[in-house]
Amino acid sequence: MPARFERLHWEPVGAPATFPEGRLLAHWEDFEVGRQHAGWDFGGARRWVGSFRGRPVLRVSREEPVEIVIPISAAFRDACVVTVMATVPGRGADLTATLVEDGRTLGRARRTPPSTPDIQAIALRIESETAGSHAPTRLVLSVAADSAPLGIAAISLREATEGMELGAAVFGGRALVELEGDARLATVLAGGGGFETRFEVREDGERLSFSHGRPAFLEDVIGDARLRLRLEGDSGGVSETLLELGGQGGSAARWRDASVALDPWRGRRVRASVDLVGASGETLCLVTMPRVVHPRRESPTVLLVTSDTHRADHVGFVAGSDALETRALDVLAREGVAFLDAVSSANNTTPSHAALLTGLSPRDTGLVANRKRLAEEARTLAEVFAERGFATLAAVSAAPVKFASSGLGQGFDRYSIPARSPSRTAEETVARALEALEDFTGAAVFCWVHLFDAHGPYEPPDDVLALYYDESRDPFDRDRPVADRRLAPTWGYTITDPDYTEALYKGEITFLDRQLSRLLALERVRRGVTAFTADHGEVLRHGRERPFDHGGLSWSTLAVPLILRAPGLAAGTTRSDAVRQIDVGRTLLDLAGLEDAPFPGRSLLRAEGGPRFAIEANGISASIINEGWMLRLFLRSVPPTRGARGGELHELELFDLSADPFCLEDLAAAAPERCARLRGVLVRWLGQASARSLVTSSFAPDSEVERQLAALGYVSMVDAQSASWIEADCDCPRCAPFE
Repeated sequence: MPARFERLHWEPVGAPATFPEGRLLAHWEDFEVGRQHAGWDFGGARRWVGSFRGRPVLRVSREEPVEIVIPISAAFRDACVVTVMATVPGRGADLTATLVEDGRTLGRARRTPPSTPDIQAIALRIESETAGSHAPTRLVLSVAADSAPLGIAAISLREATEGMELGAAVFGGRALVELEGDARLATVLAGGGGFETRFEVREDGERLSFSHGRPAFLEDVIGDARLRLRLEGDSGGVSETLLELGGQGGSAARWRDASVALDPWRGRRVRASVDLVGASGETLCLVTMPRVVHPRRESPTVLLVTSDTHRADHVGFVAGSDALETRALDVLAREGVAFLDAVSSANNTTPSHAALLTGLSPRDTGLVANRKRLAEEARTLAEVFAERGFATLAAVSAAPVKFASSGLGQGFDRYSIPARSPSRTAEETVARALEALEDFTGAAVFCWVHLFDAHGPYEPPDDVLALYYDESRDPFDRDRPVADRRLAPTWGYTITDPDYTEALYKGEITFLDRQLSRLLALERVRRGVTAFTADHGEVLRHGRERPFDHGGLSWSTLAVPLILRAPGLAAGTTRSDAVRQIDVGRTLLDLAGLEDAPFPGRSLLRAEGGPRFAIEANGISASIINEGWMLRLFLRSVPPTRGARGGELHELELFDLSADPFCLEDLAAAAPERCARLRGVLVRWLGQASARSLVTSSFAPDSEVERQLAALGYVSMVDAQSASWIEADCDCPRCAPFE
């Protein structure tokens, strides 16, 4: 009999918990008509009113540090939240908000939002230095200096209330909620309320399981409150279990697992309910979606591993074991099928992963930037596996694929992220993946693991670096006869020896391979279906783009490793036919026996060849690879930068990949007929883009940000790439010759 993994849903008993909307204390957004900023003190900084998609935006010069003093008249208790809706170009902004009452500082908060030309919500929670009621008279915004101005679209001030940071989605609904880097699909349970679910117990060995937890920002004092789990049979019988709430007595905010055996209820329908006992109506906790599991050893495991910024030629079975140690990946290739000609659909992290997890090109999702989010309307690979009875787990290593900022959490029951840093090493991410798999022993599982080690800056441990670089050499010696500062990476401008930088890159890959070996050797993984690939490649020392980066479209940035291992595949097979990384999802479903599950793409095992397309980060250019040639078409003009030459609107580049894999020699002028043929196919493909965007606003839909967006009317704001990537009948000087 197959394993049972039945995902249940909590239904509210009585009125569900309502979102604790804090009182709106002040709101400024009328900078064009009402000129609400007329009484503000800018300390002499230059300012003017601009426009962002038809909305007036107050722009403030930051040539020097700026202090904006805003008079206010408001009253709150204990804490409040200042949300600044702003465009932050340049290097970003070090932003501090301070509340002042009659010359006395009540409290301050500081945030460093990332650089982006789009409007983002910057939420700053200000805890008063003294408890009680307060009536601030000034709000002071301090902004660090930068060459680019700050653009303010709106500012709001709200009184902080218990639980508002959780976001509206988990009050009466469900969403991924993170506790110490471990996000789980959960809903809010409040004192005085409850949830129930009903199910049938089919056989011995089944268990009802869920998790509960309390974030650190909730009130510590919960008294004798407990979480009560109650089981009632349809023909009588009751059992109760009291569970201690997390967060009490200063204990760490973490998820606590609850699991009860269902053997006494075999053959009966059961009502399971949860509520809080001994709790006030303001007491809140989180409960995850419940599940009934009957574990089986043979339950299928489907593992997808993406190694960020991993070149196709940087695996031992391609480079040679003497040149690069990747023992775990070499074993995976010997036990499966290795594809030597696989390419990605984008050269940056979020768009490539969005394409991989939806089976749709960035042309059709519209997602081409790392700070954009996949819309809920998108159907993801995790959602398909979840619908077919799989537990869905993810463990990722870097900010571009955190669920709140990328939208890639759709369909996942559990999603592990770096809690307080932008990235983490493969050692920790693999450990989190192993823990999650252990929690779902015996259940069918789809697990995505994302590793970030090969992404710059390369910082491998000394023991693996020693494999590739002689410690007697000085990589920072400016007087070396072959020193070339032009090849220094942006994150290591003092490096003068490119051999050292490449050794660092190799060291990172060896390190992640050693960590990955713990996961790939797991018995359930070896019995199951595994795919290893990358989101994109990397330019090393050879290329027309910036060295040791992945800007532009070239073979270096698009070619990726791709290995499949699954029961029934011919072990040790190496294939050189042209395939697309975007087809991995469809292939995993097929190998898992879910051929009938609707999902875009085609099986890698039945490759059809044909042209392969890509969209560059931020929609700068598009490319086609076909029959050993690569054509790149600029979709907009970009100026040259350090190490990258730039390009003009609708300019073409053509490369013979068989003779010039580093794309160094542009043959566009020498082969006009081939250019015309490839350009025609590429333009037609661009013209077939879906008219429906799958990109949402870049605002993260979590905690205070979400509530503030709803209050300000920004929730429906969409920032998507137009479906018209290029006009087929464009008559600009570069397109006219092809009409």
